[in-house]
Amino acid sequence: MRVKVQVWSNDKGTSTTVKLSYSSKDPLAIELSAIEGSKSWCFDRELLVGGVTGATGTGDVRIEPVNENVVFHLNNGVRSAVICAPRDRIIEFLQQIYSAVPNGAEKIMIPRNVDEFEEMASDGSDHSEY
Repeated sequence: MRVKVQVWSNDKGTSTTVKLSYSSKDPLAIELSAIEGSKSWCFDRELLVGGVTGATGTGDVRIEPVNENVVFHLNNGVRSAVICAPRDRIIEFLQQIYSAVPNGAEKIMIPRNVDEFEEMASDGSDHSEY
């Protein structure tokens, strides 16, 4: 999912586009990354689910609903950013990823050898981006 959002980084407000990504190869993880630049954050998909309806998370990633938005508070100890995204777009993204891998159907695939790893890496398994 790509969405134009308002970002506050160290008290400077700017608009940018961020991307939420999900892959069934890693069914428990969601990645949030800046389109412009190389910054990215990885967190559990249940954290995002919780953040749609209430404040959740501690440490580097905290998520909470504010009015019609979902607000991501990101902090790596040196820099921080606040990302505000439309709640309906986040819900749409969650619906897509739960369609791909329903709750309880997750399995973490650990390759047993190099050949299996290479096969998994080249596999065209379901990958959602918003």
